[in-house]
Amino acid sequence: MATLDDVKAILGVSGTDQDARLAAVIAGAQAVITSMTGVRFGVGEEVEDHPGGFATLALRAHPVVAIVGVEDLAGGGAVDAGGYELDAALGLLRRLPFGQTWSGARAPGPFLDPLGVGPGAIRPRWRVTFTAGYATVPGDLLLAIADMVAATLGQQGGKTSEKDGDYAVSYNSPTGVPASAMAIISSYVRVL
Repeated sequence: MATLDDVKAILGVSGTDQDARLAAVIAGAQAVITSMTGVRFGVGEEVEDHPGGFATLALRAHPVVAIVGVEDLAGGGAVDAGGYELDAALGLLRRLPFGQTWSGARAPGPFLDPLGVGPGAIRPRWRVTFTAGYATVPGDLLLAIADMVAATLGQQGGKTSEKDGDYAVSYNSPTGVPASAMAIISSYVRVL
């Protein structure tokens, strides 16, 4: 997790009278980054269900530290660790031997229902339990968090609006995230 002291140092904040507010804004900034990217702050256990049908399962939480286990929900039982390979940086779990797929599972029925509620619904087949997250926040993400905190507290280094005589302009991010922070965050977004 980004520490209060780290963010205060970056922003040049001293004293403790704003600590509770800063801590809440830091937690909110980290939640926004997790929502946008899947990046986890702090290492913890994750459990994800996947329908299969592909050679690779893309784990949503990342970075992946280690696979605890893979369970076949349709066939029952655990998958041997030799039956898959992990690309930890990308959070990709590849089925082995090369070219083999993680078989998909559908409920009986004539129609494909991707929402998983009717006949023929796509059902999760593979349950992956793993640990994911950063033990320490990467420096660039720490800067993005500090920038988001500064923007929330109205201490943004860049201008949000400007007026010169009759000329006025406002700079607003459609996501509410400052552009400088968004540039950093976007490098952590995975497109699979």
